[in-house]
Amino acid sequence: MCKIEHPAYRTGSQETTVVLDVLYKPIVSVSRTTDEMLEEGRSSVTLECQADANPPARIFWKKMGPAEQRQYTERLEFNPVMRKDSGSYICQAENSLGLSNEEPAEIDVLYPPKILRVTPMGGSTVGVHNRTILSCSAEGNPAPKYQWLQKLPTQQVLKRGYEERLILEDTTYDHQGDYVCEAINMIGGQKKIVQSEPVHIEVRGAPQVLRYSVAKEVEAISGRDVRLEMDVCSDPVPSRTTWDWGTHRVDAGQDLHGRYLAEQMVEHPEREDCYVARLLVRKVSPSDSKRYFLDVENIHGTDRYAIGLIVKDPVSMASVIGVVIALLVLFVLMVIVLLYAYKRQKMCFKDGSKLDKEMQSGEHHNGYEAEKTMNGRGNGYTNGNGVNNSSLSGPLPPDGMYHVSDMTHGSLMDPNGSLADKVSPPAHHPGTQVAPILTGNGSNGFHGSNGSMTRRLPPSTCV
Repeated sequence: MCKIEHPAYRTGSQETTVVLDVLYKPIVSVSRTTDEMLEEGRSSVTLECQADANPPARIFWKKMGPAEQRQYTERLEFNPVMRKDSGSYICQAENSLGLSNEEPAEIDVLYPPKILRVTPMGGSTVGVHNRTILSCSAEGNPAPKYQWLQKLPTQQVLKRGYEERLILEDTTYDHQGDYVCEAINMIGGQKKIVQSEPVHIEVRGAPQVLRYSVAKEVEAISGRDVRLEMDVCSDPVPSRTTWDWGTHRVDAGQDLHGRYLAEQMVEHPEREDCYVARLLVRKVSPSDSKRYFLDVENIHGTDRYAIGLIVKDPVSMASVIGVVIALLVLFVLMVIVLLYAYKRQKMCFKDGSKLDKEMQSGEHHNGYEAEKTMNGRGNGYTNGNGVNNSSLSGPLPPDGMYHVSDMTHGSLMDPNGSLADKVSPPAHHPGTQVAPILTGNGSNGFHGSNGSMTRRLPPSTCV
């Protein structure tokens, strides 16, 4: 707007307005409304495109791919979203001035795995020791992981591989059975699994002794019968089965010397095209301890394997009785030792209790005080100055021996008339408790050989 003021104008001013119309190409932006995780058939998503342009623009969407078709709309809605909706979407706008820049949006739809193809279809026949390959192809989002399972006639399942292709480099009869390809992925913390139709692998060729199922050695007790056996797989069935050891040989179904019986092979209860071969040895002896070989043969070849037999002498009854007696004697000795220890401990506590009671009783009556006499009268005495020497009274230590003599002329005198001016405990002997020796005029009723009284406690017997 332009405004001019001048007195010549009737209104005093004049205004002029100019409108500028700026034209520009579209500028687009994309917003989306979606679940946190997009799962096929369960989630939804909405894509919305907005454009700023002059002149106004037409908005369209296109999906990246071989055939890019425009869809003129501001909003794309997928409810529910499917796996075919996965991909990259481009939002653009156009007007008379041109096209906007591309604004992308991604849709990633998760879905469980699906088996597309498994080979060889229907199964295959493989020769022993030959190489065979099984392959599996599956789709899923996220990309599935693979697992090959072998189902045995026993319903046991073995894990054979974890790749798209399962390569059996050296095929054996152990590889015969049904194989299943399993594809696995995870969606929302849940495992999604799908399995293919079974692929049957048939193995044909020379016989094979299943070495891992055969014990290397068998132990037997002398004088008893023992049966040696091996598992054999063969397709076709073995035409000849023989056991041999040293210079001896016996065919299946034959009996040698009435001691060695080669039984006819029987079908294995749990394995296809497999059999059990057995050799019965009657009343074995130490001379039968050796290796026994099994030979099996069919039109494709032979196999040979050995099993060892170890014959041991039976344990004599005398040995068993001796061991039992020794154990009983040991048990009795242990019981005696325990009873002795228990009794000794009980006596120890009993003696200690008796000693404590005796000491407490003595302290209650006289406190282990030295007898205080004065010419046989009373429990105290007075020295020559008329002072009562009651300071000599009081409890005596339980571990000391004290000697207190009669008083003569206000002093303490021993029976020989010498002055006993001090009281001293005798030497202490470890392990002995000594009570005071009290000597006096017998006022307390305890008299020694010289008119004195003596009381001694027995030594302790506890350690």
